[in-house]
Amino acid sequence: MTRSRSRAAGSDGPSLDEQCRRLGLLADAYGIPVDDALLAAIEAAVGWLRAKGVREEWPSESLAQLEDEASWLAKSLDTLR
Repeated sequence: MTRSRSRAAGSDGPSLDEQCRRLGLLADAYGIPVDDALLAAIEAAVGWLRAKGVREEWPSESLAQLEDEASWLAKSLDTLR
C-alpha cells in the first residue's frame, strides 16, 4: 500500500488507503486473505442488498448510494487486492 489513494471527487467515506487498511483488519481478524474470493463475496453482498432494495422499493437515494458503492468497489478492486 505504498501508492497514494484518495477518494474520487464528490465521494463519501474514508480514502482508499483507509478502506484497504480496514479490509486488511477484517480479513486478519477472521484469519483469511484479502483475495478474489473475499472481494467477490463483498461484491455479491452489495448486489444482493441493491436487489432487496429494488424489490422492496427503497427510496431512490438509497438505491443510488448502493449503485455508487458498487461502482466504487468495481473501480477499486485492483487496489484492494
